[in-house]
Amino acid sequence: PMCSPRDVEFGDGKGNDNIIKCSNYDRGEAKPCTIPLNEKIMPETAKGTPTPDAACEEYFTPPEEAETALVLRPGEDIEVIGYYGEALKLLEYAKSRTIATADDLKPANDDLVNIGKLKKVMEAKRVEMVKPMQDEVKAIQETYKALMAPIFEAEQITGDKMKAFKIEAQRKAREAEEVNRQAVELAQKQAVLNQGEFFVDTTPVNIPSAPKLTRTAQGTSGLTAQWKYRIVDIEKLPREYMIPDDAMLKSIATTHHDKKQVSGVEFYNDPHITTRSR
Repeated sequence: PMCSPRDVEFGDGKGNDNIIKCSNYDRGEAKPCTIPLNEKIMPETAKGTPTPDAACEEYFTPPEEAETALVLRPGEDIEVIGYYGEALKLLEYAKSRTIATADDLKPANDDLVNIGKLKKVMEAKRVEMVKPMQDEVKAIQETYKALMAPIFEAEQITGDKMKAFKIEAQRKAREAEEVNRQAVELAQKQAVLNQGEFFVDTTPVNIPSAPKLTRTAQGTSGLTAQWKYRIVDIEKLPREYMIPDDAMLKSIATTHHDKKQVSGVEFYNDPHITTRSR
């Protein structure tokens, strides 16, 4: 291991102790290291006057500092990191800026121009990075849309046929139950009027099977409630359920605010700063 001169210790120059001892915390690891003393370099050791700095400089070199790896986020590179640094500076200027006079507007104007330029190049960089991936994703989506079209259609057709059968079976079952109920009700009325006798046939009508679930070894299917709505009379619809036509109102506000009035709507000007670079 590499040792630093400041960590050198010397023996007394006799026998096995005639060594240079170095103990250095090399990058967090405490590893003592030793090397036999070279009498040509260190003849003074025998006299008890060693020069540790010269010894370690000859035999050892300090460990190189570890390089810090730059971890980049997706889509990040050195170029855009530079843009980010500029953006941080502009943000710092913006937070510390005070505009109290007309002269203060000039550096603010310059910063807005530079901000616009930086936004433009950063957006171009983003599009450059993202567009190829977006195009690929779009192409893959279209491919799988075509590949999966038959399975979606098969699911829709089979599901619609099962739904139609089950709904019709439930309708017939309800009708049969109603016929049986009416027969019993009529028999009860006849019995009251005829000293307990009635003449209506009360034999129950067969109620067709309308199972809620269909079970097989493969799985289970059935009708699941899915409540929706449809408007049957727009005039009776409460106002809180009416949504303004946002796109239409924005269009009128932009181009016809001084020509076309809309009842219940106020068009107002909320200006914003725009800049043009030279």
